[in-house]
Amino acid sequence: MKKLQKIALLTEEYHTEKYFSGGIGQAFAKLSYWFAENGFRVIVYIPSYRDVAYNEKDNIIIKKLRPPDKKTYSVFNYCLKKFRLNRFVDKIKRYNKEMHLFDVLNKDYKDGEFDILLNNRGALVKNFLQKKTFPVIIRLQNPWPELLKQEFRTVSQESIVEHKKLVASLKYADALYAPSRVAAEYFAREIQRNVPVIKTPMFDMGYKEPVENTKLQKPFLLFFGGLLGRKGAHILAEALHVVFKENDSINAVFVAGRITNSPITGMKMDEYIQKTLSEHPNRFQILGPLQKPELNRIIMDSDFVVLPSIMDNLPNTVLEAMFLKKVVIGTKGEKSSIDEIIEDGRDGFLAEAGDRASLIKTIQKVLLLSEKEKEMIGNNACKKVTDACNPDLVMRSLVKLMDDVLCNLES
Repeated sequence: MKKLQKIALLTEEYHTEKYFSGGIGQAFAKLSYWFAENGFRVIVYIPSYRDVAYNEKDNIIIKKLRPPDKKTYSVFNYCLKKFRLNRFVDKIKRYNKEMHLFDVLNKDYKDGEFDILLNNRGALVKNFLQKKTFPVIIRLQNPWPELLKQEFRTVSQESIVEHKKLVASLKYADALYAPSRVAAEYFAREIQRNVPVIKTPMFDMGYKEPVENTKLQKPFLLFFGGLLGRKGAHILAEALHVVFKENDSINAVFVAGRITNSPITGMKMDEYIQKTLSEHPNRFQILGPLQKPELNRIIMDSDFVVLPSIMDNLPNTVLEAMFLKKVVIGTKGEKSSIDEIIEDGRDGFLAEAGDRASLIKTIQKVLLLSEKEKEMIGNNACKKVTDACNPDLVMRSLVKLMDDVLCNLES
């Protein structure tokens, strides 16, 4: 049997100490660090038109793939834009990117650069996956139509068609896995195939500790991550409008990894938060993306963390906050997935997903906790995540999945 030695990771998001790009970037950074620390040679492919910052680590090679400009399309693209058909320009760009990526991956595999590819579904080369010459394992994300329902209330026919293409392409993957039970069960039903749950490993990545941010108004509760509809940022703002009126002992800090226009609110989410909390201008702050050490310090300085997702895929925000011994208010519901890691009242708290009244009640409950009670729950949270996301146990499961794929290909 071929010995697994060289692993390739394909992701459109990847973060380092100096650049934090969100949950997927965080997950793939942890995967690559663990592989490198345990003797594997790692290549991280980042196919992106965006500028992505990164640092190289021993035994990790970064290959940023920006497709070459196709001059043959320039006049055609201009005409499409002229007639406001930008979506076709985007499709052409995406196809070119996938075609270039496919060529690079095929060549590198033939040259012995990697044994197997671990693929973030967002970077999936679905137009070419059936033509691949290399073994692929795909880490699944949120079900796209369900996600769009949460963000936009409606799902376009074009999005449904794209999702069907994605699902059809998954049969060409050699193995699949998901970090949450919600995503695993959804895709298992869709494609009639086993999808194991392999959580994201949690461990200290050795970042230096920054100085305290003295501009934050303490004590404060913290929301961090994308200011998105499915993350429940608007529901938290509406809940805080009530909480602030009834309790003057707590402030709020939002650290926004990403901000989008939200059809749910009819405006950008940060604007909606500011409008909803306009009667309390000195009680909240909205910060932009931070370097990871700064974010960790703010998490540790917070009184507690509120992450009221309506739909999620066992988000890294929850795992990170629990790992840092913070009391976390998450959500329970059919699509939340946070109740897969938090036991209400023991190692965190759960409000009903999408329910403002339930969130208000839960925040008020946490505000009544003593420091000793918060410390006990924080310690329980840390132990829960340390056990459930133990890097050696989690990554051994992933390595075994890779070994099984290589073994099956040989036989």
